[in-house]
Amino acid sequence: MIDKLPGNRKEIFKKFNRFLKDKSIYKAYYRNLYNNRGGNNNSFCANYGGDMERFFSKCPANEWLTQCFIWVDQPEGETFWERYHRIWYNKSSY
Repeated sequence: MIDKLPGNRKEIFKKFNRFLKDKSIYKAYYRNLYNNRGGNNNSFCANYGGDMERFFSKCPANEWLTQCFIWVDQPEGETFWERYHRIWYNKSSY
């Protein structure tokens, strides 16, 4: 998928994936994103049609952890995802 992203997004996408891996949440993030692509109660589906390429191309990178899925509906819970969102948001300037 990274090859299909606009040039300026490729490096940010790599950094985001490194962040997810460093925090050991890579699998959980993509599992939840994949499992929530068919609904319409989250921004990922409502705004990006559940299309990961479109999501990572158009969504502001500092919102990749808020616009992805409804935190409280995930196995990890709201507090878990909010914590990582704050770290990513404060770390990123995208």
